[in-house]
Amino acid sequence: MNSKKWFATLVMSSMLVMPLNGITAEAASTTATGSYNLDFHTASYTEKTATLDGKTIKYRAYEKIVYVKHPVDTQYEIMNIYVPEQYYEGQSIGSYNADNAPIFFPNAIGGYMPAEPDSPGQGMGGGDNAALIALANGYVVASPGARGRTATTGKAPAAIVDLKAAVRYLRYNDSVMPGDADKIISNGTSAGGALSALLGASGNNADYEPYLTELGAADAKDDIFAVSSYTPITNLDQANDAYEWQFNGINTYSKLEISTDTDYHIQRKTVQGTLTADQIQVSNDLSAMFPAYLNSLNLKDADGNALTLNSDGTGSFRDYIQSLVIASAQRALDNGTDLSDKSWITISNGKVTDVNYDQYLAYLGRMKTPGAFDALDLSAGENQLFGTATTDTKHFTQYAQDHSTVEGSSMADAQTIKLMNPMNYISTSGTDTAPNWRIRFGTKDSDTSTAVSAMLALDLQNKGYNVDYALPWDVPHSGDYDLGELFTWMAGVAGGSTVNATVPVADQSTTTGGMNMGGGMTGKAGAPDDSGTDNTSAPSGTSTTTGSTTSPSSNTSTAPISATTTATAGKATVKINSKTATLASYNIAGSHYVTADDLATALQATDKAFTVAADSATGSISLTSTTASSVSTSNTTSSNPTRSAKASTAKASVTVDGKQVQVTAYTIQGTTYLKLRDLAQALDVNLSWQSVTRQLNIDTTTGYSAEQ
Repeated sequence: MNSKKWFATLVMSSMLVMPLNGITAEAASTTATGSYNLDFHTASYTEKTATLDGKTIKYRAYEKIVYVKHPVDTQYEIMNIYVPEQYYEGQSIGSYNADNAPIFFPNAIGGYMPAEPDSPGQGMGGGDNAALIALANGYVVASPGARGRTATTGKAPAAIVDLKAAVRYLRYNDSVMPGDADKIISNGTSAGGALSALLGASGNNADYEPYLTELGAADAKDDIFAVSSYTPITNLDQANDAYEWQFNGINTYSKLEISTDTDYHIQRKTVQGTLTADQIQVSNDLSAMFPAYLNSLNLKDADGNALTLNSDGTGSFRDYIQSLVIASAQRALDNGTDLSDKSWITISNGKVTDVNYDQYLAYLGRMKTPGAFDALDLSAGENQLFGTATTDTKHFTQYAQDHSTVEGSSMADAQTIKLMNPMNYISTSGTDTAPNWRIRFGTKDSDTSTAVSAMLALDLQNKGYNVDYALPWDVPHSGDYDLGELFTWMAGVAGGSTVNATVPVADQSTTTGGMNMGGGMTGKAGAPDDSGTDNTSAPSGTSTTTGSTTSPSSNTSTAPISATTTATAGKATVKINSKTATLASYNIAGSHYVTADDLATALQATDKAFTVAADSATGSISLTSTTASSVSTSNTTSSNPTRSAKASTAKASVTVDGKQVQVTAYTIQGTTYLKLRDLAQALDVNLSWQSVTRQLNIDTTTGYSAEQ
């Protein structure tokens, strides 16, 4: 152990052996002049414990640490730091100790809106969030908050400047706090994934220095060791063109409209429609612009073959994207996923030999109208991102400015646009780009074009960086759905080992697919499967925390699972019309699974009441519509699950009023559990997620609406 850090550990142990009751972290770090002290040893902490699958984890929580001397907004320019208690006792966790433990750096940013720091706890799907699993594996966790677009002080480049300032705080205090600041691993989803990528791409670049100096950021470096980026909404100045290149010709859409109060007040509704003639023309124009940009990158595949596009949008780059989808489907097939209902997939002798790419895109579906990110009417969230303190929304592409429908519209300045795109900084002079990258983009994600993540991954690979890029099968816009694989990858690049994870890595097999680019053999506002957005939790065991209230992760998502996996016990709080019910459930890859009997009981007083009849010999489950309060069940109601358990795929034959329906099923401790979202679709009831109350909503008065 570094002697300097060992001395600092002794000092902190003697000075801070008990929580500093009644003193906030902000008060403890404020100087007489009103600026903030950036010395970590002045921060107070609370001793906390978490129970993870029966094991107690003790840690110190340093929360709401202001990470710059002159903050603009102390609600967001703060960081939560969590340290395993063993490190203050001279102990190790696996191969990690106070001196060499990597620092896990997860942000909770979604939609480029303001975000407070995350904390260890339970995800909304019932599993443990990434911060808690990181602690169990011996990582020091440092979760930063950041300003966002809804505030006049949060316009671009505020969020990336804040993340850089938080990294500088950690590096500045490296000798006086546990953890190795030379091994910071960033993690984020959606806009948070984009900012994680931008942070990794632009380390120490002088372009950001004036902003950091103004905030009083610590005099230290801001490069990081590794990047984990789920579904990055990035490359914004090219995103309109990439989106229309992918979805041009698909003229119907299912658009998710999101309110823009703050990241804690997100409302969602799905609006379906058809593009107008003017919108189709815009799509044609933007699509035609993309090949020139793509070709300017001079991308190559792993074998050195040039990846290009013809003027009509066809070419080797499109073929490459198709090959990623084929590889993902193959991985899903190998893990037991039934692909027989996908007529656009050709399978021969257990091998996926082809994917009809046009039909795949139709299956994926268009989510956004042109322009998807720089809207001609300045209505996109990204238009607000590029605004200023005096002009709330601005264009950031020349096409949108030239065709703007808003009188008096203006363009963001070129330097600000440059600062928000990681493609401008990878391996450039004066920049220390992170050496290790893990990028995930689901094959059911239509929030941005697949090309965006592919271009990022290819550019990094072509420039010699260690890149693990994959497309998880049928996963929508979401993140943290494969934490077992993520922490295996992290241990591999950091030179450590995974320990204390409540789900063994070998048991947590998600059907990710894609092409590994020099990494190992491994695999937050987005649309949910059946609960939540941003930063989903892996099913890794039950957990509780004591010491103070924790903030759970705010997203779960769907991810196909192998034939045998681990199901996390939990309860699903569901508001059914105007009444609240609690369903005993298991969580598998972020999706709730319930018994048909329990759901029948919950819906018995509604216009969607149904009875259940099950035949254990044939595995058939028959749901029959009935009048309210006339429910009968098959007498196989589940007991309230309290522990995680093994789940095996079930060949359940489910009918609704005699009609066969597709419902994903698992057998858990002898009982058949069905995917709640599949049941909602089969029964034609609307299932949605309310982020403010953090609960599921079932509306039986409106029909089912798929959320992209």
